[in-house]
Amino acid sequence: MSKKEKPVRADFARDTELVRLMKKAGCHTVYIGFESVNPRSLNGMKKKQTVADLVRAVKVLRRHRLKIHGMFV
Repeated sequence: MSKKEKPVRADFARDTELVRLMKKAGCHTVYIGFESVNPRSLNGMKKKQTVADLVRAVKVLRRHRLKIHGMFV
């Protein structure tokens, strides 16, 4: 990643206005930390996000035609 590229958490996609503005500003790819898709692992790491949050984020980003670069632990 370059200095301009910053990863985000899946919960940022709850703000659909922000996602819309990112697209309008020319954003084409979002680096998003998924950490894990295992609910027990997410709880164990105290990530305060669920698999449903991750799925919702992917749907919002795809709806706005943004590419997703997923990062997993």
